[in-house]
Amino acid sequence: MPVGHGRSDVILFMMDGKEGLTPSDKEIADILRKLNKPVFYIVNKIDGPKHEEKGLEFYGLGVEPLYSISAEHGYGTNGLMDEVIKALQV
Repeated sequence: MPVGHGRSDVILFMMDGKEGLTPSDKEIADILRKLNKPVFYIVNKIDGPKHEEKGLEFYGLGVEPLYSISAEHGYGTNGLMDEVIKALQV
């Protein structure tokens, strides 16, 4: 289903922190900004606090908050999931 055709309550947009910010990330963020839904902008592959600087370039998207996580190691996922649950309860 194309983005924006209405069946989701929230959108999780996961980007690759090791790959860095890509033109595709920028294009998708531009599309998501136009939707009337909560969007969670996630930078994955941030393996801990000492790797947080890898996610800084994603602030160039002009969106906040950004959630830095490591899906593999569980870093940052609890805080993200707490916020997703809050958004779903509205």
